[in-house]
Amino acid sequence: MNAFEVRNGFHSYGVNLEGMYCTCKLWELSGIPCVHAQETIIYTQQDSARFISKWFCKDKFLTTYESNILPVNGS
Repeated sequence: MNAFEVRNGFHSYGVNLEGMYCTCKLWELSGIPCVHAQETIIYTQQDSARFISKWFCKDKFLTTYESNILPVNGS
């Protein structure tokens, strides 16, 4: 089961670990699990690094800067 409801006071948020989705939308916007998702990850005793977007991996960083960036003339 990968669907959870996280309550914070009077507010509740739906978290889907498999789909990497939370109804607060912060996880989708940043690629990093929000506090609601983190609570769910801790509750299920999983590794939080698994749920960070692939764009934050070292391989993607190296791929981005593997070719030269040539300067342009003028301002």
